[in-house]
Amino acid sequence: METVKTRLNRDILPAVGDIPIDQLRATGLIKIVSGIQDDRDAEDLARRALQKMKQILRFGVAKGYIESNPISDTRPADFLRSHTVKNFARIEASELPELLKRIELYRGKPITRLAVRLMALTFLRTTSLITAEW
Repeated sequence: METVKTRLNRDILPAVGDIPIDQLRATGLIKIVSGIQDDRDAEDLARRALQKMKQILRFGVAKGYIESNPISDTRPADFLRSHTVKNFARIEASELPELLKRIELYRGKPITRLAVRLMALTFLRTTSLITAEW
């Protein structure tokens, strides 16, 4: 929830300013989203901002604040650069013993070494390990 508030306060609300919700237009909202991508080279954040604006405006329609959502028919591909997918690096099975050896020899914080070791042995994602419950 804090992340959403931060994004709204940093990227969307300053650009929207005091414009009443019923006077928001697709061109202005698209300009906000395109600006996030162009100014900060942040494709993912631009897509998330568009998604959040659509949700807010859909809520406005549901509550009767506006008659229609001006960006309901827009898609990121209509005005944002195409999303480049990058796969994370991987190792071959033959390289696993060397990886485990290097993890054991890691001289940083012990908790970091243990976490990386656990991830390597269980194939957990970082977020899954961080948010795991005992």
